Amino acid sequence: MVSLISLVTLFALAWGPPPGQRGGQLTGKVTGLAGADHVVIRVEGPETYRTTTRFQGRWDINGVLPGRYTVTPYHNRYRFEPQSRVVVVAEEPVLDLDFEAIPAHVAEPGDRAMIKGEIGPWTKEDRNEPISLPGIPARRRGNDCARLRSARQD
Repeated sequence: MVSLISLVTLFALAWGPPPGQRGGQLTGKVTGLAGADHVVIRVEGPETYRTTTRFQGRWDINGVLPGRYTVTPYHNRYRFEPQSRVVVVAEEPVLDLDFEAIPAHVAEPGDRAMIKGEIGPWTKEDRNEPISLPGIPARRRGNDCARLRSARQD
C-alpha cells in the first residue's frame, strides 16, 4: 500500500497541476460598453491567450504561463483607454487590468474630418445669415442650401 501511495505522489509531482490551474491569473473589467456588447481581450507574450468579456465587462484568464505579456482589448465599434497594458505574470494573480471603452465615432477636441453635404432649405430670414461651424470653411450655393467643405488633414 505504501508503494502505491508513493507511486501516485511521484506521478502527481512529475505531471504538476492540471493545465487550467498552472501559471498565473489575469483579471479585469471593460467599462463604457453599450447594452450587450462584449469585447475580445487578447494577451500576447510567450504564449497567446484570448477571452471575451462577460456580464458587466468582466474578464479573466487562468493558467497564464510566467512571462511578459501585452493585454489588448478589441471591438470594432470602440477604442480603448489605455490602448493596451503590459504586465509581468508570475504565480500571483494580476488583478484590475481595466480598460475604458469609448465609442469610435466620438470626436475629440482637435480632431479633423471631412464633411460633405447640403443644409437647407433656408427660410427668407436665414438666407442672409452666415453659416458658422467652428473650424470649417463654408459657403452658400444657391438660395436655399449651403455646401460645406473641409479638407481632412492628418
